[in-house]
Amino acid sequence: MPDALLLTDSHAVSDLSVFLGRALRLTPDAVRLAATEGVLTVTVPVLVPKGILDRSPTVLGMRAMREHSGARSDRVVDVRAVTERIARPAQLTEDGHVLLRLPDAEQHVSWAGTVVPRGDWRLLDELPAAVVARVATDGIAAVATALPQSPGEAVVDRVRAEVWAPADDRLGGAPAAAALAADSLGFIPDEAETLRLFGSGRWLRLSSRAGHVLVRHAPGA
Repeated sequence: MPDALLLTDSHAVSDLSVFLGRALRLTPDAVRLAATEGVLTVTVPVLVPKGILDRSPTVLGMRAMREHSGARSDRVVDVRAVTERIARPAQLTEDGHVLLRLPDAEQHVSWAGTVVPRGDWRLLDELPAAVVARVATDGIAAVATALPQSPGEAVVDRVRAEVWAPADDRLGGAPAAAALAADSLGFIPDEAETLRLFGSGRWLRLSSRAGHVLVRHAPGA
């Protein structure tokens, strides 16, 4: 499996760095980097179930960019390990592309095994970006209010699930975590924009020009 990616230029590397920096604020455990047919998809977790009894949806953020090696690759690696490599001096090819070497160590996380539908997406709703941003702001405030001082990890997980997992009518029934993902990962560059909500089976997809939020509901949820 290839141990490096070939990105367009320094601007593409900077774009990836900004996206991963935003993801780190949501404390992701890993990032999935999948390259095929000249496209690199970068996927990070926003909300994932904590154990088999947790009925929370799986919520992921995804960006896509060009990849020029032509190789097929699907790696799940530590986010910080990638950002550390990005911070090193760029290794340029003769045609000006940037070689980004990937960490050797693979991460094993449950969310990375989910298979996103490739087709059969149907448009469900169109949502004003300002409304999506408002849902995110309301949720962030609710989490801050509900958390005690010096909370443990279990308390943080419980509060986050209580706030972000429920469906929100303002989002066409998508969980509030979809708004958190769109806002925190930079998928709302312009609050005058309209985001589009799609559905496919147990999946929802909230899309803007800047990226996609993927939601998979638990079976029977």
